[in-house]
Amino acid sequence: MKRNFLILSSFLLGVLLSMLTSCSSDTPDTPEQHAVTIRATLPEGSGIESLEGIAIEFLDLRTQHKEEKQLDKSGICQVKLDASVYTITIRGEIGNNSIVAILENYSISENATLEMPLIITKIKPTGLLFKEVFFNGETNNGQMMHPDQYFIIYNNSDNVVYADGVAFGLTAHANPLGEDAFTQELNQNNRIVLSMIYTIPGNGTQYPVQPGGQLVIAGTAINHYDADHPNSVDLSGADLEIFEPDQPEAYGQDVDNPNVPNLVKIFNRFGVFMMHPRGFMPPVLFEIDEPIETFLAKNQFEYTNNEGQTVMLYAVPVENVLDGIETGNTGNFKVKSLPVTVDRSMIGVPGCHRQVLIARKTEERNGRIYMIDTNDSENDCEAIQGQNSFPAK
Repeated sequence: MKRNFLILSSFLLGVLLSMLTSCSSDTPDTPEQHAVTIRATLPEGSGIESLEGIAIEFLDLRTQHKEEKQLDKSGICQVKLDASVYTITIRGEIGNNSIVAILENYSISENATLEMPLIITKIKPTGLLFKEVFFNGETNNGQMMHPDQYFIIYNNSDNVVYADGVAFGLTAHANPLGEDAFTQELNQNNRIVLSMIYTIPGNGTQYPVQPGGQLVIAGTAINHYDADHPNSVDLSGADLEIFEPDQPEAYGQDVDNPNVPNLVKIFNRFGVFMMHPRGFMPPVLFEIDEPIETFLAKNQFEYTNNEGQTVMLYAVPVENVLDGIETGNTGNFKVKSLPVTVDRSMIGVPGCHRQVLIARKTEERNGRIYMIDTNDSENDCEAIQGQNSFPAK
């Protein structure tokens, strides 16, 4: 009996050692790791100066494990990864730029440096609209005045909106006139032909507009008020201005306030910035969601004027419009310049140089002031006496 016990014990010990050896051989080795450097590259002319903080994700397709890192200022990320197959994703926002790059099913089996070209798209600046537009001018000691024209862009949303690159224009169609080539283009191709385009400068992060915040944009950002111009106002504290260094001599020399940044002039068929004092050519606020050269090439509008001359203008697709107000002269209105999807009606001034301001009505919700915006200026806006002053602080 004792001998049998010893044989059984030896057998069990052999089985146990065999099991231990078997388990040891079945245990996978620790995966080999490799040093990987990611270089995210920006497209030429993006204007973005730093990629610091942009997220990059490494998804191990074998284990579904995710590792998240961030790019540095120059777009580099260094990481150690297990040998496996990965999907690498870069995604984030810088100002009004959305940034993305994806590299799928990439096998990591050795140290590597990978370049990932970034795709940059513009984030639509939803919520920006006109708060005030002063184009009507005033009379000062018998002199008609309109260099103190201005408009205000307001952020009606609950989020920070970057205004960099947002465009301002005036329609080419004057609404006291009947149907013409411009209204035909609008009706047939859903594009608004413009007489001028200016854009807010910036690389996507320079002009954040807080919820309930605004940008005051002056025709000329100086103090227009003095003894000879008692009905004018001080615009020296505007956020931006429009400067025309080469305007026609008949309009005199434009004044540039060195303390106020200038809008970027894209084109102006008149060579001078001036909103019609009766509002005949309504203002439009819109986005340009591609390089300006591409936008202009796609949106040329050529027509023949009454003198038989060929004139090149530019149009904006209605889908790009952020806001527009069908301004005009009450009792002197024939065909709308803006589509009903932008403004169903119109808001008029009683005449030229009456010092009438077009202002958007407001309402209070949850302790904050919002602009009323139903795309119906008769409901949303009012014509009030007297423009506002924005002196330098």
